[in-house]
Amino acid sequence: MIIQWNRIAIILVAGFLSACDSPSSDREAPQVYHLRVPAGFPEMVIPEDNPMTVEAVELGKLLFYDPILSEDYTVSCASCHIQEYAFADTVAVSAGVHDDRPGRRNSPSLANVGYQKALFMEGGVPNLELQVLAPLGEKSEMDLQIRDAVKRMKENRAYVDLARKAYQREIDPWVITNALAAFERTLISADSPFDRYYYQG
Repeated sequence: MIIQWNRIAIILVAGFLSACDSPSSDREAPQVYHLRVPAGFPEMVIPEDNPMTVEAVELGKLLFYDPILSEDYTVSCASCHIQEYAFADTVAVSAGVHDDRPGRRNSPSLANVGYQKALFMEGGVPNLELQVLAPLGEKSEMDLQIRDAVKRMKENRAYVDLARKAYQREIDPWVITNALAAFERTLISADSPFDRYYYQG
């Protein structure tokens, strides 16, 4: 199954990510990003190796809305996770870069995704950093290998500069996955009718 192959790819790439060089200390440290946690919500658990910073969130937000991460530059993360619909889709099965390869599942909402301890229907992915790799390389979604995404971003001076500011290092798979995960953790929803009833009385 596709999901099984994604798991294998995630495990392989995870080994590569853990071997990446540590950030350089000769650049200005990024600014701390303070999550706005609503009353009644628990504090979000943030990975020690991907602290929330203003620069990381900015980089992740740009990547989230940029089709540069799809094979033919037509699909972004926001294409299937639409902000106006709680970062979900409006169709049962989202369309990827190839019309002849429809997806197999709908795109879930990303609202409050930072609180989830397991991702995908099977729960086989433990964090947002690794989750990013699956839709990126999936043939029916964005169909772009992470190494090709790195190459594209390195050709974009704005992304090169942002990566250095955010993570004090050059663009690599670690930068891409961590930046997107950082932005996704800011997608906190607490103003639905249910939220207002449950938390505000």
